[in-house]
Amino acid sequence: MKYLIPFVLLMATVNVNGQDSTQAGVYLSFSLQGTAWTLDDYDYDAESGSGIKLEIGYNINSRLGFFIGFDGSEINADIGENYALGHFDLGVIGRLGKKDSKMKPFGKLSFLGFSVLQDNPGGDIEFLGSGIGIGLGSDFFISDQLAINLGYTIGAITIDEVSIGNFTENVEENASSGRFNLGLIYYF
Repeated sequence: MKYLIPFVLLMATVNVNGQDSTQAGVYLSFSLQGTAWTLDDYDYDAESGSGIKLEIGYNINSRLGFFIGFDGSEINADIGENYALGHFDLGVIGRLGKKDSKMKPFGKLSFLGFSVLQDNPGGDIEFLGSGIGIGLGSDFFISDQLAINLGYTIGAITIDEVSIGNFTENVEENASSGRFNLGLIYYF
């Protein structure tokens, strides 16, 4: 982490012009992900883990686009077995920077779906919810169409349903999640 800020500053000073790959068109991103989440209304320590993220998007122009993202992580449980956590995002992305810049900062806003699933001998435990995701990051271009993608998204989530085995209960519990992504993005 201590090398991230100097790396970003170095990339911002590089004056290498390139083709503007973020013009209208499709892009595909694959990232490794670190995930953490917690229930806000309880004295519950955040649990974290790692996983992968896949995102496909369409840029209307060099500044604005739409995306669909899927991610899944294995969360290291404090008590019991590890479990799966997933997000589904549908949102918009806005980009900053000059058209020929090698570094393109972005902001994201999305509607998200949220799921937690833990296999349990007494019956699987599942949380389902929805919310809003807000993210920031940057693409660092290494060629005309390929970039290193770095981003962080925070989620404000309402858990609507909890299931244990065959028993399902409608609830309204607040939760939050954080997702750190590092991967590659390709602009077609």
